[in-house]
Amino acid sequence: SVRGRVTRPEEGSRKQLHDAMLAADGVYNTGFIISPASKQQIISMYKAILDENNEPIGLVGCGIFTSGIKQLLNELPTYGITSTKCYLINNENNQFILHEDDAQLGVDVTESAFLEVLDKASSSTDIEIIQTDDLFVLGQHMKAHGWTFILTADANEVLQLAEKADGVL
Repeated sequence: SVRGRVTRPEEGSRKQLHDAMLAADGVYNTGFIISPASKQQIISMYKAILDENNEPIGLVGCGIFTSGIKQLLNELPTYGITSTKCYLINNENNQFILHEDDAQLGVDVTESAFLEVLDKASSSTDIEIIQTDDLFVLGQHMKAHGWTFILTADANEVLQLAEKADGVL
């Protein structure tokens, strides 16, 4: 329903995008955005189509809906822990890229445990773990992308599972 829609009718912003596409070596990835056409979160990518003389003959763009990524993350095995939630945070601005609540996309992170994980993860390659009264918060800094992946789980559920494991071992 949105195929072919012009999302940048202003010449200045359209030229800026075209110049970036032509300067890119391969695909120009603008990252996670809310699509101006579909109003859904996408990974926005563009590519210049070149002829045999490396002259542009066309410019194409596409957006991959992030709902598929969220579904894959939600289907990962959690070994009996049902309270797990996944988040992806932009390290440059500390805003949510992926969140269970779409209204939180692009919103500043304010949870103190998340901010602590972000701070620790930024200077480490290890998985950082913070325990609050009610949550375990794990974070992994993904330096090459400028993101931090965070996984949370209810502390009581994790501790109950640990007690069961201790009784078995």
